[in-house]
Amino acid sequence: MAVDADLNAGLITEEEAKKRRQQIQREADFYGSLDGASRFIKGDVIAACLILFLSVFGGLAIGVFQHDMSFGDALHTYTILSIGEGLVSQIPQLLLSTTTAILVTKVASREEIGKAFLEEIKRYPDALMYSGGLLFAFALVPGFPKLPFLLLSATLFTAYYFAKKEIEKETLREIEEYLQEQKEGAKEEERPEDFIPQPDPVTLEIGYGLIPLFDENQGGQTAKKIRKIRKRIAEDYGIIISAIHIRDNLDLQPNEYRILIKGVEEERYNLHPDKLLAIDTGMAKGVPPSGIETYDPAFKIKAYWIDPPLKDTVQKMGYMVVDPETVLVTHLSEVIKRNLWRIVGRNEIYQIVETLKKKYPKVVEDIVPEKVPYSVIHRVVQNLLKEGIPVKDMLTILETLSDYIETEKDIDKLTELVRRALAPLITKLYAVNGNLYSAVLHPSLESELVGYIESGNHAEFMKTVAEVVKPKLEKAIENFTRVGAQPLLITAPEIRRFTKQVLENYLPQYHVISYAEVDKGANLKVVAVVEK
Repeated sequence: MAVDADLNAGLITEEEAKKRRQQIQREADFYGSLDGASRFIKGDVIAACLILFLSVFGGLAIGVFQHDMSFGDALHTYTILSIGEGLVSQIPQLLLSTTTAILVTKVASREEIGKAFLEEIKRYPDALMYSGGLLFAFALVPGFPKLPFLLLSATLFTAYYFAKKEIEKETLREIEEYLQEQKEGAKEEERPEDFIPQPDPVTLEIGYGLIPLFDENQGGQTAKKIRKIRKRIAEDYGIIISAIHIRDNLDLQPNEYRILIKGVEEERYNLHPDKLLAIDTGMAKGVPPSGIETYDPAFKIKAYWIDPPLKDTVQKMGYMVVDPETVLVTHLSEVIKRNLWRIVGRNEIYQIVETLKKKYPKVVEDIVPEKVPYSVIHRVVQNLLKEGIPVKDMLTILETLSDYIETEKDIDKLTELVRRALAPLITKLYAVNGNLYSAVLHPSLESELVGYIESGNHAEFMKTVAEVVKPKLEKAIENFTRVGAQPLLITAPEIRRFTKQVLENYLPQYHVISYAEVDKGANLKVVAVVEK
């Protein structure tokens, strides 16, 4: 199930999923076979013990009752005979059991048994030396046949000698290959014109004081939580980003970290690994005792660093308390979401289309790239992600672009048409408990703004939005906070993207959608009307 989940999320390819399933199947076969082999050997041992017990008991009875021997003489004589016979009979049984176990557990490997056996011996040659030493010790035991044990011991020591020589040869070959690679690498370094460094899409640099948070040997779970960000992004936005690169940076302060997008620093923050962050969500009363004033890096709201023993006390004051790992991971996640439109490239678009092609081969092949080139899909997806619109429904996006690409070439206008096709998704994105809370423009003001755009008077449009619309929307934020909704403005389709472009500089937290993007079944609740 875990393999299928990763495959559906796009974190692994079909080929990788197949290999993982085969590996899991081999492991299951191996452990099942191992259990069967152990039961087989266990049964033989129990049977041999029972036979030995019966032989001793029977010998005592025969010696005492039939041969008139004393109990001590009978015990001495028949115990030695029974144990000797038992040892002799156990040797072939031991060989048979061992051979059977090897054959049964062989199911876990696809190699021939001879090759697999030699490969194991070659991998652990010291076993030959120990076995040879043990057989040599047997040859020194009085009463044991010396010649067979000495011959076997000499054979194993000889095999050990040649196995070690082979390993030394392989080690020398590896060293030579490594040195050769180093020489080739040095040659490449001598030609900087052939080396163009490519920055990672997302990089997290940390100070040395934060390393314990990432070291799993010291109980750090941050790296594991960061790996889950990619899966959440794929589930929420339909985009599979590259692995997040984590490295230490001695130029940073010990407890500082910074986030880079394509090699450019976006944000940095100073953690307190030994404290907790108390965040004021608007319901807090008073200042936490001994609190160090700061801010939540993800959402830029007031917060305090507090000592862990004060957690319960501060929570009762109305603060939300989180640990440093959660602060860092949440901050990183929010920065990635805000910059997802920059992170996504044509390679990611190609992967999404190829994944979609496996499910809808005919539909996708008719659209991409004959009708809609990858460059158009990429730019439209960037526009959607820039305003936080998920692109999980890629099939609808492709079909909409296919319908309008012949008559409309402007990317921004194509994006508006795609947004209308995604109306149910957009409505659900901003709705709270089935209600779509929003601010709207007064009809007269909206008509005036539409007129500015249609006449090409963009300067007057920007001035009106900045001087009239922006102050009213700023006051309306309290109304949205009261109902627990995101700040949202609904406008006429003609002015939606222009309004968003202006408000982005003043009120970036406001989402702007058009009436054409509101689902027909939406329950619209107006919390503010903007008018002159």
